[in-house]
Amino acid sequence: MTEANPPAQPEELRRRILFLLKEKDRQDEYRHLLQIASDLEETREDVRDQLGILESEGLIEVTYFTNGDALPFITGKGKLKLEQWGQAAPQPDPPPISEPSPEPQEFEHSPDYRRVDWQGKKFRFSTMQSHVVRLLHEEFKEGGDEVGLAFLQEGIGSKGKFLSNNFRRHCAWGTLIIKGEGKGTCKLNLSRSLPPVVPNLPSDS
Repeated sequence: MTEANPPAQPEELRRRILFLLKEKDRQDEYRHLLQIASDLEETREDVRDQLGILESEGLIEVTYFTNGDALPFITGKGKLKLEQWGQAAPQPDPPPISEPSPEPQEFEHSPDYRRVDWQGKKFRFSTMQSHVVRLLHEEFKEGGDEVGLAFLQEGIGSKGKFLSNNFRRHCAWGTLIIKGEGKGTCKLNLSRSLPPVVPNLPSDS
């Protein structure tokens, strides 16, 4: 792990594992232990530990192999847990009132774009999601605006049918990332001395 990409907290890692397994289940694809660790940029040991916890809670079923590998499958209980997590998503922390500042920056991000502060809201992104945000922000900084969804799909190496699948239930989709003017495009909801754009969910069509 690099300093810019610290290991996820155990509960957050379990959440990310479940999300990944759900998406792969919908695509009729499967992920072994090493593939999950690679996708999430976590160590094999950390992922294996969390698989054991998820299995003990009945959220996944795991087939273990003699070579140390494992093949997990999400259960119906696991999918229900994701629904409950989505409904109980924590609200962003309010800014500290003891340290008043002029105007907060509209858009601030960590070096790898895994953490973004936008208009007082705090977002955390997976590796693939952060690549999308980075590409959109680079386009904005270069004076551009919207980017084609197909281009973004190719740029992040996503094999899913729709870019929106990578942001399923993520609160940034439709707020920070909005539909562009052109068909099949999206952009960051950032202004150039103009009022913020009214949120509009991007469409993959």
